[in-house]
Amino acid sequence: MQRFVVSTVLLGKSHSEILQMANAIQRIAPNKTDLPLFRPDQVDRIQLSLVSVMKNRLLIAAFVIVASASSSASPEPEARPPGEQGVEVQLFEALNPSAPLDLSQATETDRYREPAFGFVTLPIKYSPNGLPLDRSSPFALRAHLAKPLPEGRHQIRLRAKGSAQLRIIQGKQILSLQTKPQRPNKSSHDVLPPPPFQDPHLPELKAVSAPHQEIELHFYSDGTAVEFELISIIGGKGLVPSPAELSVSVAPYGELPLLLSATDRIPLTREAWAAYRAERMAFHAEANDDRRRETTQEVRQAWEGYHETVRD
Repeated sequence: MQRFVVSTVLLGKSHSEILQMANAIQRIAPNKTDLPLFRPDQVDRIQLSLVSVMKNRLLIAAFVIVASASSSASPEPEARPPGEQGVEVQLFEALNPSAPLDLSQATETDRYREPAFGFVTLPIKYSPNGLPLDRSSPFALRAHLAKPLPEGRHQIRLRAKGSAQLRIIQGKQILSLQTKPQRPNKSSHDVLPPPPFQDPHLPELKAVSAPHQEIELHFYSDGTAVEFELISIIGGKGLVPSPAELSVSVAPYGELPLLLSATDRIPLTREAWAAYRAERMAFHAEANDDRRRETTQEVRQAWEGYHETVRD
């Protein structure tokens, strides 16, 4: 089976209207040129995920289309260079308490890819019986991408709830950004965070939501390939083990930033982030179902064998 994610923005449509449209789909027109078209008889199932944005009744729908791999309308994608396959992501557990950002002694437990440096959810770890398992507290996310940046001055933004480090390497030039560890809430009497700051020069830019930190770096590119490596600490004592709105974005100085990606152009605006979040949540929900089935395969086979023995 092949899984393709298609997101679209539907203006002025109610949830019921969108559901009716999803049930009546006869032709799916992807918003990415590298995705194929499917006939209705080639689509096995459609998962619809909705997120409402408080602006002019704007609804963003993310469709996860699961189609037969043998379909003549869905040929195998052409091989791409590693950088164009997306962002390589690794999850590490059993971190060094005295140096959590040093992953040399940590244990890698997961490896997958994301389309961009925007992390809204993570794969679920399952037991052989299909029960969700906690990861170590804390654990770390490492993301890596190598891509050329046009020659000139660029503005790079890192947003993270807690401790995160972004390393930027171009030739002999090595730069880094690092955020501070997140402090857990002690009681309901903690001081409230300040309201989100909206950059007056970029009014369409999505504001930083509490408790996220944002730090910037001005980087001059010579036009050659740049390596980006992000390490972020997720969770910890008294903290939610979620990346929330962890992201890295880049743009020529003074322009609207885009999420760092090999090929996609995803602006860091409220609407685009909501669409991206809906798409990734739907994708990971489907991927977690596949992961759970794969993890429990041995146990399910043992039970099936037991039931056959009992019936005999």
